[in-house]
Amino acid sequence: MIEIIINTFEIFNYSKLPNSDNRIFKSNIMDDYWVIYQGSPSQLLEKKVQSELMAQCKKVCTDPAFEKNANIICLWNVESIDKKTIRQLHHAEEDIYFFKKNVLYYTQSELTSYKEQSSTYPLQNLLQQSPTNPEVFQRYKENINKGTWESLLYRICMKLTFIRHSAPYYRY
Repeated sequence: MIEIIINTFEIFNYSKLPNSDNRIFKSNIMDDYWVIYQGSPSQLLEKKVQSELMAQCKKVCTDPAFEKNANIICLWNVESIDKKTIRQLHHAEEDIYFFKKNVLYYTQSELTSYKEQSSTYPLQNLLQQSPTNPEVFQRYKENINKGTWESLLYRICMKLTFIRHSAPYYRY
């Protein structure tokens, strides 16, 4: 999953900061920073994890805009998507300290399906064209949270807020 997210940042004009073991990315267009974290939201919220992560990031990024514009994408591989998963996600995303948090949960079947799809279509096309494709959106709505690549695609688009993903307009 990390490689997919790194490639996504690169596709959308983000560059990895040099000497960034924490995988810190900065937009080439504006003051927008993202840190990739792999693990559960509860691990991220453990005592001192965020403060230590912020301190490590500040060693690499001295831009005064970093602290106010720092996002973290928490990549969380889950066994299944249930109410407990959603509660943990909300708990982390509502935490106001250190980073604006976005929890990207995914199942192994979603990831496998997404990788299969991205081997057929270039990742750039998948991320820039599929989210606004009415047929893809319809399949997503019909199969939401059923382990499909469409579910993971729209979740990625919602969590990485720089990706355009407006739902297609339907005339009735």
